[in-house]
Amino acid sequence: AVTTGEDAPARQCVAVLATNDAGEVLLVLSGKREGRHHDRGWELPGGKLDPGEDPQAGARREVIEETGLTVVLSEDEPTVLPPSARHRGALLFRGRAEGEPRPGSAALEARWMPPGEVMRLHRGGRVVAGFDEKWPVLQRSWR
Repeated sequence: AVTTGEDAPARQCVAVLATNDAGEVLLVLSGKREGRHHDRGWELPGGKLDPGEDPQAGARREVIEETGLTVVLSEDEPTVLPPSARHRGALLFRGRAEGEPRPGSAALEARWMPPGEVMRLHRGGRVVAGFDEKWPVLQRSWR
């Protein structure tokens, strides 16, 4: 097992690429806070699993906490993202959601964005570190 700090087990991370019927992507604007490795920027909803939590349940929980929306996860296997400076490995789920997102306690803002706007934000450096790992999955989802 991977350990950190005082030999505490590392927690698995999850992220969700949620789209709506219009083909827009659900993003949240994060802010610098305790335990974060980055400053403010747009990112996919997600976070660390609670100890013993099922990854799919954790992915759904993170979307609800950060956006107030319920997501229906795809039956496809999640994409496994390798460990990086930002996380110790993550599972990237795909899913569908509808409704107007509202930021939860873990987000400053939450909204649907069309792919073109997400691409502009990415090129302009307005997404958080770690987004590059998810970028190929995002682009494949738009084909």
